[in-house]
Amino acid sequence: MRKILAILGLILVSSCQTGTDALNVDDVRKSELVAAECSIYFSVEAKLASEGRSANGNMSEGCAESGPKTADIAPINPPKQLDSRYATLLYQRMIARGMPKDVADNVRTSNAFYNLVVRNDEVYGRR
Repeated sequence: MRKILAILGLILVSSCQTGTDALNVDDVRKSELVAAECSIYFSVEAKLASEGRSANGNMSEGCAESGPKTADIAPINPPKQLDSRYATLLYQRMIARGMPKDVADNVRTSNAFYNLVVRNDEVYGRR
């Protein structure tokens, strides 16, 4: 009985890997998701600069300079509905990286945000 419980415990622990760990670091899908997220940060930085505002941190820190620099961050009306754990995590990460909350609220209703969440959920099989 103890062996069975130990084996079940190992199975549970191994199934708890994060989404990032689930894909090989060289997987094209992972780099595609990172590039899409970074393009949101680059676009927000450009928007803030054009408005004479600044972020509360360096949002694009760790992003490759050679990736796409623009994303469609304009809010859409009505916003597309997202019921995804990743949407919540991404929103929280944008704020944690220094994006002003009012901007994050608008980006959260953009095509770029929606498309990134949908693609992430397709890759990781979450909804």
